[in-house]
Amino acid sequence: MRQLPIPALAIFLSFQIGSAYGAGLESICDLENKDATSLINQNFHITYKTDPHPVSVSEPFTLHILVCSTDGIPYENSLKINAQMPKHKHGMNLKPKTIKISPGSYQASGMMFHMPGDWQYQFSLKKAGKTTRLTSDYRLK
Repeated sequence: MRQLPIPALAIFLSFQIGSAYGAGLESICDLENKDATSLINQNFHITYKTDPHPVSVSEPFTLHILVCSTDGIPYENSLKINAQMPKHKHGMNLKPKTIKISPGSYQASGMMFHMPGDWQYQFSLKKAGKTTRLTSDYRLK
């Protein structure tokens, strides 16, 4: 086996690590998932699913969220998540806690819909100093 000189080995390893890292980024931004809900606007692509699924009245649940730019780059900034019932003009009784798991991957725990009806998830993201809000409707029976 031929040994590479140290500088050549370093270049080879950085290329291999970069390729693996790039592949990971591409896979996190491959947001097509039939078990999840997707939202897309001009800047962002969000995919989320609940755990457990489906959501039940007065039972806590967690949202697992993937966020990427429409260019396929994982979102790195803070993500705020809430839910409300627009027809009733109120939100949840609990305030969810959102944490960043890794670039583009977030988890919101402490979610709970305390009554059946039409709910709306609200996702707030920042890009270049501007806040973007995306919403998704959910009917809880």
